Amino acid sequence: MQTRFLQGFDEVRREKLVACQMSIVRCCADCDIPLVLVEFDDESTIETLTKAIEATYRHEKITKTTADAFSRPELLNCLRGWDINGVVLMGIYAAECAKETAKSALGNHLEIATSGVDCRCRSSENSKIRQTD
Repeated sequence: MQTRFLQGFDEVRREKLVACQMSIVRCCADCDIPLVLVEFDDESTIETLTKAIEATYRHEKITKTTADAFSRPELLNCLRGWDINGVVLMGIYAAECAKETAKSALGNHLEIATSGVDCRCRSSENSKIRQTD
């Protein structure tokens, strides 16, 4: 989630959006699900999410130039390297980025879900988030 995508939202809505994405990051950490942070070349994800993602054991960061995260081969190569056959998409620009990425994921024979999935394997004592300073 880049800063420009949060423009136009009031503080309460911004906090809620970030909290929702943080809950998915924590779920992935707790369940040892790999995370791929996809950013536009010229923008960075907000610091709170970046730090949480970087604190997980299996994560990768790639950049893109278009709305479609599969526009460069790095994402598909990364997923294949992890032997992944499905993706959970999250972002606040669903009408463009998530939609275009979902279409390409399906074209690459990957299953897709949105970030509204339920994380049932979460347990605080099993968390895979590394503690950082």
